[in-house]
Parts: sequence; C-alpha cells; structure tokens
Amino acid sequence: MSINLVENYAVNQARQAVKDSLQAHGEQCILLSMYHRFTDSDMPLCPYCTDDVYTDSGEVCNICWGTTIQGGVRQAAKVWGLFTDNVEGEQYRKRGIWQADNREFQTEAFPILMQHDYVIRVRRWNANGTPAELEGFYGIKEVTKDSLRTGTRFGQSASDIIGQKAQISELSNVTNIAKYPVIGIPFLSPEAFIAPHTPMITRTNPFPFAPAPDVRHAVVIGNGQSHSITIPHELGTSDVIVQLYNLATGEQVDANVFAATMSTVTLVFDTAPSLNSLRAVITAFGTRHAFTIGDGDATTIVVQHNLGTTNILTQLYDSATGEQVDTNIYATDSNSVTLTFQDPPATDSLRVVIVA
Repeated sequence: MSINLVENYAVNQARQAVKDSLQAHGEQCILLSMYHRFTDSDMPLCPYCTDDVYTDSGEVCNICWGTTIQGGVRQAAKVWGLFTDNVEGEQYRKRGIWQADNREFQTEAFPILMQHDYVIRVRRWNANGTPAELEGFYGIKEVTKDSLRTGTRFGQSASDIIGQKAQISELSNVTNIAKYPVIGIPFLSPEAFIAPHTPMITRTNPFPFAPAPDVRHAVVIGNGQSHSITIPHELGTSDVIVQLYNLATGEQVDANVFAATMSTVTLVFDTAPSLNSLRAVITAFGTRHAFTIGDGDATTIVVQHNLGTTNILTQLYDSATGEQVDTNIYATDSNSVTLTFQDPPATDSLRVVIVA
C-alpha cells in the first residue's frame, strides 16, 4: 500500500489561490508575530522590565513590547487579510460597560501566528506603501491553520499551511503594543524575508536583504522624561551605523543601541536626555558588508571585507537582540579589520557591519 503525499507545487498553488482571493476581497494590514516566553525560552530576556516571577512585564517598554524578551517583535510583515463584521457584545465591568470589537480574521500562510500576536488594521495608506492612518490594533486569540497535510507529513505543521484564520479583539489605545511605531514605516511582505516554499520560522532579520542606497536618517531627540527612545526610519535594513551627538557642542554621546528591526532603532540612556538635546544619525551605505562571527574560542578575529580602503566604519551587534556591542577594532589593512575581545564570543553570536 502506498500513500500519495501532497506535492510542493500543490501546496504552493493553494497558497497562491488563498492570496489571490484575499487580494480580490480583502485588504492589506500589518501582522506582528511576537516572541513568546514559553516557546522562545532560549531568547535573552529584557533587562529593563523582566520579572522573575511573572511572565508579563506589566510595563510600557519599547525594547520587549510587553513580551519580556529582547526585541519583542519576531517579525512585522505587510499581508493581505479579510475581516468579518463586528460581533456585537457588551461586557459589564466595575467602571461601566465596554463594547468590545470582536471579529474573525483570515490571512495568508505566513508569518505563522499564535495566540497573543497582533494584527494592525490600516484605514489609509500613503502613496509609497507605508501606513498613513490606523483603524486599530487587534489581539489574536485562537488560531486555526488550514493545510493540505496528509499521510506521513502529519505533524509537519509548518510545511503545508496554506492560510490562517483567527478570532481577534480590538485593543485599547493605551496598551503597550499600541505604541509600536507604524505610521510612515515601510513593512515588507513575507516573501521578502524567505526563499520560496520555505516555512516562516525565523528570528529577527536572519535573512539577507538587498543593500540600501547610500542614505542617512537624522533626527533631533530628547524630551527630558524618556530613558528609551525608538526612532523609525525607512532604510530597509538593520545593518546600519548609529551615532549620537550633543546638539549644542557636537560631542559624540554614548547610549545602548538596539538595531533589532529593518525599520527602527531603539536607544536606551542611563539618564533621560533633555528636550531636543541630541542629534541621532542613522546611516545605511550602499557599499557595506555584514558578517556573522564568533566560534566560542577565539578572542582575536580577523574579518576580510575586501573594500580596498582603511577609511571604514565598523559596528558590532548582538545577533539575537540587535544590541550594539563594544570591542577593540583595528583597521589592519585595506581589506581587513581585526577585532579583539576580552572573552571569546559564542558561536555566530555577533553581527559585524563594515561600510566604506
């Protein structure tokens, strides 16, 4: 007896049919696939609001976005979706009556959703494809994955998904995730992150992305209150150089830098910068190289960049969190840099960005 398995082309055809239907009858929206404390237990925790007892931070934190895991958002993607009408219902609470907006939501196969992920409904888009006005943030409840799984492929839950549907409920605009930067931010479709027919099970920005042009984003920051500041940009990459300057003196300023997404950089300060006191410059050069380094043994690592010059800029980031890492950097010659560490970096734990 033989079992006929679903072929890859059949799965791909079904996925495309689902997407075509959603494009014809639905709308574009933003999906936020989050890290989850129990399924991503190997990920580093947020150092600013993690509680050893409770798994919910209870804080408004733009490092972990309430997940207690650094980065918070595993992936933010622009997808096609279909929203049903609101299911009317009232909840009686101590402070009055709350009429929740509950709907059913159908979307593409990727990114794979879980309960407590989010969908952002966009009311109006800019001409360049970025969100201009939001309708609201919705929390995802139970998720049903539609698949063509048969035979011995049973249990391979990511291989044959062709679409997803979930119950969603609108969130208050005072919730933590409702502060996530969306307006004017470019979001990529899932296909931009993965090779064709590859399941979307990823960490933040693990796949190479086309180089950005030689552009930079400069902004004046500081309000005298916030220790953590998230800066949106449209550079389309996390391989960036970030520098801070005192606006009055021009002196370079240090801060903890997190380049965890392709469209934002988060700066964390020991003391909240005073009002409009700093200038942040975020640069993505056309000629740049990014390398993953670390073998758990070497404290001196030579990186061959072959840019033909010693006039380069080099920055290191934690591969998992996007946090900037400091070390001694030597422009050894016109085609290589030497990095020295006090302790050997773990295997593939650092990302080196070198630009000329």
